[in-house]
Amino acid sequence: MSVELRFLGWDSPVTAKVSDFLLAGDPAPPQDPARDLVVVPTTQAGRRLRQALAVRGASMKTAVPQVRVVTPSFFLLHQDEDSPAAAVEVAAAWADVLLKADLGLYGSLFPARVSSQDLLWALRTGEMIEGLRRTLADGGCRMADVCRDFGALLEEEERWRDLGQLETAYLDRLGRLGLQDPCLQMLQRAETPPPPNGAERIVLAAVPDPTPLMVRHLERLAARARIIVLVHAPEALAGCFDQWGRPLPDAWRARHIDIPDPDANVLLCGSPRSQSRMVLELLAREADRFGPADVALGVPDEEVIPFLTADLGAAGLVSFNPAGKTAAGHPMAQLLRAFRDVYADRDYRSAGALMRNSEFLDHLLEKHRIVPGRVLEEMDRCQNEHLPQSLDDLVRASRLPASSGTGPFEFPALEKAVAILTHHVRSYETGGADASLRSFLQAVYETRTLRSTRPQDSDFLAVAEAVDAALHRLCGGPLATLEMDRAATLEMVPC
Repeated sequence: MSVELRFLGWDSPVTAKVSDFLLAGDPAPPQDPARDLVVVPTTQAGRRLRQALAVRGASMKTAVPQVRVVTPSFFLLHQDEDSPAAAVEVAAAWADVLLKADLGLYGSLFPARVSSQDLLWALRTGEMIEGLRRTLADGGCRMADVCRDFGALLEEEERWRDLGQLETAYLDRLGRLGLQDPCLQMLQRAETPPPPNGAERIVLAAVPDPTPLMVRHLERLAARARIIVLVHAPEALAGCFDQWGRPLPDAWRARHIDIPDPDANVLLCGSPRSQSRMVLELLAREADRFGPADVALGVPDEEVIPFLTADLGAAGLVSFNPAGKTAAGHPMAQLLRAFRDVYADRDYRSAGALMRNSEFLDHLLEKHRIVPGRVLEEMDRCQNEHLPQSLDDLVRASRLPASSGTGPFEFPALEKAVAILTHHVRSYETGGADASLRSFLQAVYETRTLRSTRPQDSDFLAVAEAVDAALHRLCGGPLATLEMDRAATLEMVPC
């Protein structure tokens, strides 16, 4: 079977064009709509497409059949075969390899002496190398393939050889742990893809950037299923796209894009905040023509996104960022980072950061009836009067006797809060890493009530599940053989 390219035009929104095609645009659609597999760029695009299909069905007073809608990752992630190693397992394997490596054997990759071959260095270095491996895998190759296939083109061939040897050591370590490497599994899956779950027709619905690995996967599937690529552009521009609907850079570089009335439609702003405010002004100006659901904002500069999100929210408009949210930005992750820093550094700076953490302050108020304002006021006064440098200094200063008869301690609220903090730090130090960290989180969130209807609670559950899964893998199963200490466990938890 061949790959068919269809141009939809851009005289109406892409969701309308794609839904029209799925419902009536193909002279030979599958007899069973469940045999369709529709690939969209993002999960939000999938939701919009399903909504458009439902609206179209309602207007036609007919039931719209269920359509399977997936994102490009569907073709590269595991389905029925054994699951690959999780991110925390990959990170742990890389850290173990780099901590035990004789860096003198990799002089081209590490030409200068590493200041400290410690866990933090190993985690960061492993993350960089794994990121490079994922980029190469998207292009369909491994590190070892780079020297073999492109050696004549490389300016730093020896560095690539070192990377290839480290990759071999990492794969060996992962294999001895009984785990499968995600990058290798993606490459193998692209070479010998399993049947597409009964799909007779695969529709790429305006996916502008399928990776080379995904294209390789689809080329193999083309022998078993009909593949149609939908392009949101008029057919007159066919020479500007390849057979997979990807824009051809050279063609677009040479093409003049006519912007009507550029003096009025190209607006210059001097900062991310002013750009965000200009967007709101434009939305207000066009409110009689376009509603929020009609507007998509393209933001090439990530610095603008926080301002846009805040300004849109203040105006009562809900925004959606296809890039999603990271666990690292969640309050629970911030709490874990603060606890990790206290455990690792035992200094006043890290202790003060945890004492000022909003989650910890809420815990002090809800569970122990300690007023956060008093804790913060007493901590500032304690710091100014006694200059504590370490956690032990803070413990001693918080327990100084009161100079008046108001109570046993000069800083009563601070003393209680510091005692709670040190209890959890010592429990983690002396108990099992898994049980102690869970106990800390359970204590902090003991009084929290979750509601499935609140988006923030859904985010909380997602982060909690990620932490739970990481602790299970770090403290049990194959990774337990690496014998990581408590500090390493805290560094490895996704925060």
